[in-house]
Amino acid sequence: MGALLAAALLVLVGSAPQPASDPDQLLREADRLAWLRAWGAAEPSFIQAQKLFAARGDERNALYAEVSAFRGALPRMAVPAASARLGDYLEHPLVQTDDRLRLRVLVIKGETDQDLDPTLAAESWRAAQTIAERLGDEAWVNRARGELGLVAFLQGDVGGAVVGLGQALKTAQSNGDVSSLVRWLTLFGHGYVQLGRPAEALDFYDRALAAASAVPEIQFPVMTHVGRSNALIELGRLDEADAILARATDVAAKSQARGYQAQLVAQRAQIANARKQPNEALRLLVAARDLANRGRRESSGRPGRTAEEIARWAHDHELPVIDDHVQFPDLRIECERDDGGREIEDVEVVTPHYRGAHAAAKVSAGFTRYGAVGARFGGSSGRGRGGRGRDVRLAEEMLS
Repeated sequence: MGALLAAALLVLVGSAPQPASDPDQLLREADRLAWLRAWGAAEPSFIQAQKLFAARGDERNALYAEVSAFRGALPRMAVPAASARLGDYLEHPLVQTDDRLRLRVLVIKGETDQDLDPTLAAESWRAAQTIAERLGDEAWVNRARGELGLVAFLQGDVGGAVVGLGQALKTAQSNGDVSSLVRWLTLFGHGYVQLGRPAEALDFYDRALAAASAVPEIQFPVMTHVGRSNALIELGRLDEADAILARATDVAAKSQARGYQAQLVAQRAQIANARKQPNEALRLLVAARDLANRGRRESSGRPGRTAEEIARWAHDHELPVIDDHVQFPDLRIECERDDGGREIEDVEVVTPHYRGAHAAAKVSAGFTRYGAVGARFGGSSGRGRGGRGRDVRLAEEMLS
């Protein structure tokens, strides 16, 4: 359900506010957009407000605006680095003594850590819930409860997740929290796709889109459209899925949300493959990989993990570990056998630059390898294996 959390984040359409000289007015408008989870649209106003507050010596509001602008920039950042920076913010003396400021930092860290470590996310959301209760802010209390329900699912407590998210969803309906309705209905849709019930998932996506249609700033929630297109692909409704992905790709590109862009392009590769267009599928896979890697520095990915934890995580996601490094394919293809089991084929798109230890690791991993130029999309050099339904978090963690 977290699959398309990387990232757990809505990329929303909204008009950027015009610059103004009153930082309080800028902050009010930016906070209105932030409540709708239209963080990208709010970012320019937060940046301008931060400068104006700093110029007049208002350190507290300048910091509040700075942290909020940081959330707007999050889709363009590496998740581990963003989480570490937010941890630094939590140590700031002003953040430690100002409940409203600390709540803002905890909310952003909770959202960020859902793509990194559910345990860390749970700590942030529990702390946020406690502060919201102390402030008497029932809307944020409910949001924290809903997000803790999502974290429960990521930690394997499906029953607790359904109860927590279900109750939060009802409260959001009653108090008019539209962006939470959109987010949580979308996540329920992701869950049904994971369960192999894409037709039922479409109902949740359609309900999310109906809720979003009433609010101009969130009329095209990319996360919802990503999930809906995936359900349509599963149902073989490729033309509908392709049309959605084309529009969603444009929206994600405008917001510079590279994780979403890569995922959207990879989904279009799935459609090309289903249409028996191997060259187009390969072209799109290479483009998705390049988008996912653009601007990233080499890193070990998940900081602070022991070798045992890394190995356990890789085993849970059915990924090989070579020389203490988890090996990620460019694409995972799943199909259902006649006996109802699943076959999984991991695909690596090989370019002329593949050589040395990197190439050796991919060979050792057993991935099916395809040349990026003049190759056919298909082959028998990899390994097929039975497995579970796809874990949406895998794509999110690969692309974050």
